[in-house]
Amino acid sequence: MRFDNQNILVTGGMGGIGQAICRAYAAEGGRVMVADLPQALEAAEAFAAQLGNGSSACILDVTSEDQWVAAMDQIEAEFGRIDILVNNAGLYVPNIEFEDMPLDIWKRHFAINVDGTFLGCKHAILRMKPHNNGAIVNIGSGMSIYANPTGAAYSGSKAASLMTTRTAARSAGKYNIRVNAVLPGAVATAMLMGNINDGST
Repeated sequence: MRFDNQNILVTGGMGGIGQAICRAYAAEGGRVMVADLPQALEAAEAFAAQLGNGSSACILDVTSEDQWVAAMDQIEAEFGRIDILVNNAGLYVPNIEFEDMPLDIWKRHFAINVDGTFLGCKHAILRMKPHNNGAIVNIGSGMSIYANPTGAAYSGSKAASLMTTRTAARSAGKYNIRVNAVLPGAVATAMLMGNINDGST
């Protein structure tokens, strides 16, 4: 499928899955805005230059509504409009028994995996509505529907993200905006491999 003249914003763009998504869109002609945290901006700018097609990079902490507005302003200023949003940024801290889960880690998962997805859908829909067209892809997980007792914060947040996808889709359909979720299994990214402890699966 070609994405010529399509403008795509990918959150967590410098992660393992994020870079693969950016490359796939660019290979099919898409112009990509690589969005990631401030400390990744220099690397994201270099990566965007490698992608070609006029791709660019921006700062985006997905838990900040102000930064979402700024990212949307930037993609419109540089590309003209946003056609596709990929909510890819995520957090997974595994190997914590349910009853041992610290509340701050629980909340951090929900801030990134749920609040980030909600804010992305919200602000993408607001920018896509005037064009009566667009697509949003939320990267979920097999654990959106599978309960992992040593990954409760991730499982719970990804389940909430899946319902956020469904409600956003019901809301945005009348504007010809598609909202879907992809639920991959384990992918050997730096985040996952760095989280694996001896004896974990």
